[in-house]
Amino acid sequence: MKAMGMKSFEIRDLFMTESMIMGFFGGIGGIILGYVSGKVLGIILSSFVIAKGLGFIDVSYIPFLFVTVIFFLSLIVGIITGIYPAKRATKISALNALRYE
Repeated sequence: MKAMGMKSFEIRDLFMTESMIMGFFGGIGGIILGYVSGKVLGIILSSFVIAKGLGFIDVSYIPFLFVTVIFFLSLIVGIITGIYPAKRATKISALNALRYE
């Protein structure tokens, strides 16, 4: 990227943005996977309970505050995990980067 003319701060911003996006979508994926798993577990448990004459069981309630906290935590984790690669990418010279490609 430096060989193509990008400045160090642009490379840092690119790495940080990428890590925040991956963290954000990881949080979304985790919430969706947890919700779907809860629905499937609810259906499995309900099949046993309905056979005994009782009602439907729902175990996949997700409060809005929980979703908000998960989004912010996933962004923070993305930022923290992106700091080291971003610093390393800004410090490496273009010649060394091209040598190992």
